[in-house]
Amino acid sequence: IFRIVQECLQNIHKHAGQNSEARVTVESSGGLLVLTVRDNGKGFDPKSVVPRPGHGGLTGIKERADLIGAELTIASRPGQGTTVTLRMPLRGHTGLLRSNPA
Repeated sequence: IFRIVQECLQNIHKHAGQNSEARVTVESSGGLLVLTVRDNGKGFDPKSVVPRPGHGGLTGIKERADLIGAELTIASRPGQGTTVTLRMPLRGHTGLLRSNPA
């Protein structure tokens, strides 16, 4: 999950534009971990992206999501920014996000 966030932020840095802002949220809901990375940058047509297996970028994000059994959606339109959403079932969801007692 960390590497997915890292790659999303790298893509924003490379492609969204100098004045773009990003917001990362992580929530748990109904036994799911929901990660959202949203920017207000240039946006793009997701259908125009050419997959490049073994490289970073969106292809790498999709590959990592598949490896952890997560569902990934990418919503973007030119001039409208981009939202990447990852939904992953939590295993024993009561324990995964629990703080470590001292």
